[in-house]
Amino acid sequence: MKKAAKKKSALECFLIMVANIFDAYTAALFIRDSADKGCYTLRAVQSLSRHIAPDCRIAAGQGLVGWVAREGKMLHATHFEHDTRTLGVYTRDVGIKAFLAAPFPGRQGVLMVDSRNRYAFTPKKQQILQNCAETASELWSALARKTELSFYRRWHRWQHAVSDTPAGQLDNLVSLLDFDRGLVAYHETGKKYFSVLSLIGWSHGANCRNRRFNVGQGLTGWVFKHRQHLVLSKLGEHRERSYILFQGDRLDRGPALVGIYFPVASGALAWILSGNTSPSLWPEDFADLLTSAMDRIYSKGGSIGS
Repeated sequence: MKKAAKKKSALECFLIMVANIFDAYTAALFIRDSADKGCYTLRAVQSLSRHIAPDCRIAAGQGLVGWVAREGKMLHATHFEHDTRTLGVYTRDVGIKAFLAAPFPGRQGVLMVDSRNRYAFTPKKQQILQNCAETASELWSALARKTELSFYRRWHRWQHAVSDTPAGQLDNLVSLLDFDRGLVAYHETGKKYFSVLSLIGWSHGANCRNRRFNVGQGLTGWVFKHRQHLVLSKLGEHRERSYILFQGDRLDRGPALVGIYFPVASGALAWILSGNTSPSLWPEDFADLLTSAMDRIYSKGGSIGS
């Protein structure tokens, strides 16, 4: 029996329409990161190429897309003669000859199209792309609002049913945030190591439970060392510390990861959650909302025993 195809979002359908209107080789949508406002992440793409860069992020001012993002102005290159990889979208040169990009209002994003034909984008099409960018901005804002409201509704129900143990809270968090896997670890004040209390979803994680790990290692150690939350929409952003516990731990990670830091009387807890979800559309203070529910539990004598 054939598996039903995943329904495309309104934004994806809109981008397909843009690609068809412009007879584009690639149509792509970049959105400014909420955490790092100097970077723009590829959020949707419709392309005839097999060589789109995975986890594509472009800094404001970097290349043609970055210039549009920084300056907030349309850019039209009618006679593009550079290696296509300089656009930041492709992993190899695919012979692009024309490029057109328009900014979102308020520099919130960039909509771009390109072509293998020179002079592909007439003045009329340039105006149409600017109108399309404004429409895309509205669609993205609507999607962001819908996602945020959905998060608040789920969080409101969740906070009244949180477990009183770290292991139970891990299960609650994985369910609430729609992650595939997670762990909860404990670091005792003054110690140079932390231990894993419980894991969910990692097939190779059983031998990690109750072992000691260096606070200076991995993403979990980073959360304890810096005593702060960690939100990575794309794990490729931090390759030098992209392992969970220690290098070679065989724990699948990403593409997104969240680390939640929570101090307790004897030290601190950290919940590390990983999977295929999109934290970028959640409320910016979502981690603080989660720990506020933990505060109520531990102020009433919640136990760190798993």
